[in-house]
Amino acid sequence: GMDVVAVWEAANEAVSRARRGEGPSFIEAKTYRFYNRSKSRTSAKLAAL
Repeated sequence: GMDVVAVWEAANEAVSRARRGEGPSFIEAKTYRFYNRSKSRTSAKLAAL
């Protein structure tokens, strides 16, 4: 998830497998959120939505 090249390689292989008729693929991308979703909205404001 955090390594762009690894994600591209996995997606490229998944597309190649599908085009060869070898069935679907599953790619699990583990990522890390460095910052909050929004600095302008507090938790209370988000809860009200």
